[in-house]
Amino acid sequence: MRFSPGCGCCPSPSPSPSVSTIVDACLPCEVAPLKWSVTISGVTNDECLFCDNYNGTFILEWNAFNCRWQSGAICYCWNRTGTGGDNVDDSCVPTVAVITLVDFFGDFILDIAVDDLTTAGGVAKWVHPVASFDCLGPNTLEFSSVSTSGCSGWPSTLTITPA
Repeated sequence: MRFSPGCGCCPSPSPSPSVSTIVDACLPCEVAPLKWSVTISGVTNDECLFCDNYNGTFILEWNAFNCRWQSGAICYCWNRTGTGGDNVDDSCVPTVAVITLVDFFGDFILDIAVDDLTTAGGVAKWVHPVASFDCLGPNTLEFSSVSTSGCSGWPSTLTITPA
């Protein structure tokens, strides 16, 4: 008798995801993904221009030196629109922002930080308790705070998935 996958008589093997993992002493997990993916949407200009650069899918890669996952640079302009702002002529002053995911005093914090000011307030922050964090699965982080970033429309939750 010959069995073919998907005929209902034999379970088809599930393809295993091709997610690279890491083991590091500074992790609160025994094993975790080398990379996480997060999608941010809905961020709009308020007092600042180019807030839409925060919208998109970002890959956070493990940085063992700093014991955290970190995105590449997000280029945006930290200037205010109109008069009286940082740049009255609305010229672009390039600033670098970085998204980081770090275990910080019992919470995983996903922080968009300007000039890598991680866990010091940053631009916007989402949190998830370490105790219920799924080290190998998707996790939904709740919005926690925003600084005076000049942007609005920050999502109330963000879901990170292994990448």
